[in-house]
Amino acid sequence: MIEYTRKWCKGCRICLKVCPRRVFEVEDGVDRDGYQKMIVKRAEDCNYCMLCSLLCLDLAIEVKR
Repeated sequence: MIEYTRKWCKGCRICLKVCPRRVFEVEDGVDRDGYQKMIVKRAEDCNYCMLCSLLCLDLAIEVKR
């Protein structure tokens, strides 16, 4: 299971780049702070490698089995 805290995300796209299963996608538009955030599009495809969680600078992603 992927726990994603959207309000912490600043849209750096690290999760998008490191995910081998392409679980994340870029959200359409920007939020009120000007960030284009990520969305968890295919959580069921996650293989629990935890790269997204380990590399997220904003600590917005937590992967749990």
